[in-house]
Amino acid sequence: MNIEDKATDLTYQLIEDIDNVSANEKKFLGIRIKNKYSIVNVLAIPLIQGHLTIVVFFFTVQIIFLLRDPLYYNISQEDIGTISSDLIFYSMFPQMVAVIAYGYIYDIYGRRKTITFSVLGAWLVLVLVPQGAPNVYPFVYIIRSIFTITTIGSTSHPLINDYVKNDSRGKASALQTFGSIFGDLLNYFVILPLISGLIVGQQFYIVGTLFVVIAIILWFIVKEPHFHSIRGQSSIEQKQKISFESVELTKVYEDESVITKTKKLTKHLIWQCFHKSIIPMCFLGNFIVRINIIMLSNYMTLWTSSFIGTDYIKDSQQAQQIVQNYSTYSTLTNLTLIIPLGYIADKYKYKYLMGFFTVLKISSITCFFQLTNPNSIATTLVYITMVISHGAQNLLTDAVFAKNLPKDIRGSLQGTYQLIGTFGVLSFTKVGAYLYNDFGPSYPFLYVACFDGLFLFALGILVTFTKFNH
Repeated sequence: MNIEDKATDLTYQLIEDIDNVSANEKKFLGIRIKNKYSIVNVLAIPLIQGHLTIVVFFFTVQIIFLLRDPLYYNISQEDIGTISSDLIFYSMFPQMVAVIAYGYIYDIYGRRKTITFSVLGAWLVLVLVPQGAPNVYPFVYIIRSIFTITTIGSTSHPLINDYVKNDSRGKASALQTFGSIFGDLLNYFVILPLISGLIVGQQFYIVGTLFVVIAIILWFIVKEPHFHSIRGQSSIEQKQKISFESVELTKVYEDESVITKTKKLTKHLIWQCFHKSIIPMCFLGNFIVRINIIMLSNYMTLWTSSFIGTDYIKDSQQAQQIVQNYSTYSTLTNLTLIIPLGYIADKYKYKYLMGFFTVLKISSITCFFQLTNPNSIATTLVYITMVISHGAQNLLTDAVFAKNLPKDIRGSLQGTYQLIGTFGVLSFTKVGAYLYNDFGPSYPFLYVACFDGLFLFALGILVTFTKFNH
């Protein structure tokens, strides 16, 4: 497709309007689904997110206990902070390449194969990671890199924009977040209780097989968007007549090389970033969301495990239980708030909602510095508040980003969106490890609070001096 062709752009917009009109409108939980798609297709969105939640839990939380286990890697308390941070840091370099590549792969080659093979990759890394014991280097570093490459394929999918009408994408983002909550519930109330009697390495094997089943399901329920199916056809078949009631259009796709398409996608992507202020704000928002995830999983686990052998935590098993309790309580809280947040995201301005929840998170991190007992009610409440504010930031940013994605570069812009988040993880793992080792287990949380403050400052500038109406 020639992106510079205004007539083509107009045709895209007209067909987008056609997709948003249906005599028999389909709805699911208040989400308005585009014509040509079904509820089954939409269910792929929370299913993908649920699988991501489980695999990320094992590679950010359970892997710390795998690394410390004497039967496997036997890493000491003095070294665990540096090693776990290094694993994340060095895996970010292949992820930076993968996150852009996946964006173009989605735009050029489609959704079904990309998503299915990404989920199968999660199965592979979970089964392989215990095999390298007792040598962390290079085996675990390589597996961690493969993990980031495979999961980014699932993270950067554009299915919300493919399947859901524009005015329901806040609710669709809530549904996606509900997938994370469902993954947490499945993890904490079904998976972890079932595997609790197994040694930690065997837990990875058992959970890995679950993703084979999920991959098979996704293969059958993910439907390719209409325009991708046209792009995949021959030059003769590319000439398609699209009709809806009295509207009839003819659309011709040029038979262009992958390199030519990639150049045009990149040019259009750069134009969007410079002419729509909401796009770079979403990039910064996703940067914060991604470092939130590392803070609430990796560094919260490290903070808790630093109390092992004290009056508060006697051993590693008790530390695992406390970490699981944090997540269980916060998941149940999120479950009650996620649907209302989806409706709020569609009804109220991003600038007000995001400002409120960012202030809330800064306040909760400030309170975190006052905590001295990981097994207290105060710690649980502060953690829940951080999780709620993070969940809101995630949902609101995803929702407003989805509403402002141009149709023809969804995959590419999603890839860039995820790449910025990768830069966040890359910076946080190194700076966080330095703060953890030199200042204490609480100080990596301060890094996140600083970027929250930067976001509020940038938001204030845009609201005050520009027409920022989001």
